[in-house]
Amino acid sequence: MALFSQDNLNPGVRKREVFGWAMYDFANSGYTTVVITAVFAAYFVGGVAQGADWATFAWTAALSVSHAIVMITLPSLGAFADLRAAKKRLLMMVTGACVVSTAALALVGPGSVALAIVLIVVSNTFYSYGESLTAAFLPELARTEALGKVSGWGWGWGWSFGYFGGMLALGLCLAYVMWAQGVGIPASQFVPVTMLITAVIYGAASLVTFALLKERGQVSAGVAGQSGFMASLMQLKRTLSQARDYVDFMWLLACAVFYQAGGGRGHFAGGHLCRASHRFQAAGNHGLDLCPQSGSGVGDLRLGLFSGPCGAQDCPGDDAGWLDRHLCDRCPGYHQGGILVRGGDCGLLHG
Repeated sequence: MALFSQDNLNPGVRKREVFGWAMYDFANSGYTTVVITAVFAAYFVGGVAQGADWATFAWTAALSVSHAIVMITLPSLGAFADLRAAKKRLLMMVTGACVVSTAALALVGPGSVALAIVLIVVSNTFYSYGESLTAAFLPELARTEALGKVSGWGWGWGWSFGYFGGMLALGLCLAYVMWAQGVGIPASQFVPVTMLITAVIYGAASLVTFALLKERGQVSAGVAGQSGFMASLMQLKRTLSQARDYVDFMWLLACAVFYQAGGGRGHFAGGHLCRASHRFQAAGNHGLDLCPQSGSGVGDLRLGLFSGPCGAQDCPGDDAGWLDRHLCDRCPGYHQGGILVRGGDCGLLHG
């Protein structure tokens, strides 16, 4: 039985195009999994900054700078993409920039704090651009009444399959790291290789998206002779003016800001806690990320299957916040295996 019917898609859209759209999450999931969460974050604190008291603050500050850049610039970039029908072109550009800057992290060694911070700011900024641009294709692919189902399937196949993309990158990196540690290769030499592995997977898998996904947008009338930047600012001004009439939508945007901020901080803090308090080594760190990713993949597929019958808001499993708090409260009493199992539970509900 098909996960969703062709009737859920707009006229002219084929399922292979939705697959191409979902493949972008497969491509870029390795970046957040390997760079932001499991490998480079730990290497930055313990290796690049050499365990300095300010290392964790420097890492979170770098991510905060990138998020601030995105919050300031992305609205204009999105308006430009809509006006010029340039979503796919921009997606290709920001993907290339993220892949290159991720590969450049291989140049970072012990003491190269400034270089690491610059590359993290650059790569995470372009990664965030890519996330938003690919999401903008959904209304072109799915019918209005099926947005939740196709989105859930896309995040299930993209983020579950995308989660599997992250797990593939993490698994390959874990295999290499364990081999490197076994033969006595230091982190300053094996971590750069994991950055190259991640960049190659990101770049290669995203080619599927660019081959299958079409740009269906049309250049807006009356902007052909205008400056793209000025036209996008005018469009942004009109959008913000109209959005104020939709109070629920504005609250949704505000909630999204805090949710993303808390989720990102929780990812890093959870890994840092387990490394510091529970003495997780490389395999444990990677397992800590693999278990929630596996659970989230299953949860996303559940969302795709059940969002139609029961509605996205009423789907079961929205107790991730409670379970996250439960995990944090009880974490000191658990051994590593128990933490990993509960991480998978959190991932399932989060998905």
